[in-house]
Amino acid sequence: MLPITFSRRLGGPLAAFDFEPLGNIEERFFGGNDRMAVNLDVREDDANYYVDVDVPGFSREDVDITFEGGLLTLSGERKSQNEREGENFHITERTVGSFSRSLRFGERVNETGIEAEMKNGVLTVRLAKADDLKPRKIEVKCS
Repeated sequence: MLPITFSRRLGGPLAAFDFEPLGNIEERFFGGNDRMAVNLDVREDDANYYVDVDVPGFSREDVDITFEGGLLTLSGERKSQNEREGENFHITERTVGSFSRSLRFGERVNETGIEAEMKNGVLTVRLAKADDLKPRKIEVKCS
């Protein structure tokens, strides 16, 4: 299993989790600075890496995914729906704001083999591993 460097983009340079495992606790759990906290999992099989991100209430138009220079960046924004003409809101607890998460995969990904799917509030990004990382069966020849 190859290590993946995790980092978050918070409007400045990338901060590696290696140096601050939980980041700013308040920001991590409460979003802070108009940023939303989103949780993700990274997993792999022989052929692919998978990134699963919890994005309940987001539509696919609210989410942006880029991959450049080995860096996968997931970002999105949920805008307030509390401004409806003729209605007064008494309680507003639903989170609004934006998020951005970045994961460095380096050269271990085939850039043309990246796909994304959103289902039941979970965004799944599949990144095909570079061919030299995939297990290869070696045929034994008889002489």
